[in-house]
Amino acid sequence: MLTETWLTQGSDACITECCPSGFSLLHTDRKGKSGGGVGIVTRDSLGYTIIDMPHGDSFESVVIRSSNATLPLLTVVYRPPSTNTNKFFTEFSDMLSQMLLYKRPILITGDFNFHVDDSSDKSAMSFIDICSAFGLLQHVREPTHCCGHSLDLVLSNEVNVSDLNVSPLTPSDHYYVSFHTQGMALPTIPTNVAWRRNIRSVSRCDIFPSLAEAGLVHSNACTSNQPDEIVAFLNTGLQKAVDAVAPLRPQRLKACNYPFLLSKKLDKMRRRKRKLERRFKKSGSAIDFKNFKAFLSEYVSELRKNKSSFFHKKLSSSCDDPKKPSRQLTSYLIEGKLSQLLVPPTLASFSPRTL
Repeated sequence: MLTETWLTQGSDACITECCPSGFSLLHTDRKGKSGGGVGIVTRDSLGYTIIDMPHGDSFESVVIRSSNATLPLLTVVYRPPSTNTNKFFTEFSDMLSQMLLYKRPILITGDFNFHVDDSSDKSAMSFIDICSAFGLLQHVREPTHCCGHSLDLVLSNEVNVSDLNVSPLTPSDHYYVSFHTQGMALPTIPTNVAWRRNIRSVSRCDIFPSLAEAGLVHSNACTSNQPDEIVAFLNTGLQKAVDAVAPLRPQRLKACNYPFLLSKKLDKMRRRKRKLERRFKKSGSAIDFKNFKAFLSEYVSELRKNKSSFFHKKLSSSCDDPKKPSRQLTSYLIEGKLSQLLVPPTLASFSPRTL
């Protein structure tokens, strides 16, 4: 659940690159000027879609609803600090009134730009009172910004929120807020699995006994003279013989990696970044935190440099053919999406459920 996405109508490539296979970004972009924007990355199998929830211009929001009635309405809100507070209270209350009409649990997150940790802040206390009037609980109790104060909030109605954690280990000036929800029945979620046979390991010595056991090596094995019945008999026998020596086995498809992520330098930097992150989580010292943030900036800069260099080389090498750059970009953008089509509907029992 994201705020200040800064997405535009031309951000399709960025969205596709950021979303893992089987996920989509449902988002609302700021219109008329840059910045702002909110979005939610959701698993496709949960059946979430955006619903129209009109309100004024004092804040930005996106509200999504699942086809599964047991799942909550999910909402992300971004209130710019320059907006009129009283106007926001009125428009936010109107939106909550509309959401309650759906008679579903509600989960709202976002950057509200209120110092709710400061009991002397009248605007923040008025906001909390409005949330309480609509049955919303506020769960964040720690600063979520590098300058202090709790600006990024988690509000819930009939949703059990637990294990909430605020982590400063991000390149942003806002911290990362994570949590779990409990008590919601989720559908079984298929993963990318394909059925395959290991035909190359089968020898002639292995296949002949299987054919004999299936009754295909005898001239009078099929008693019927009808062509359709003979074909069906042969197909059934061959299927049985192949299944005996090379049975179909589920094989999880590997996630696609973009080539610019595979350089040795980036891999080394990624391991060092994780090492610095673990060191700070263990010690909690300001020095370790500063070291991590400094190295994180270096890592992000190197990642962007590799990405730019990779696509520049690919496009430069295909300047002679005007259609080739388009084909190459398309192949990278949809890579990983087509693998979802290989998952048969009967594979749910082989798939762990993750959220």
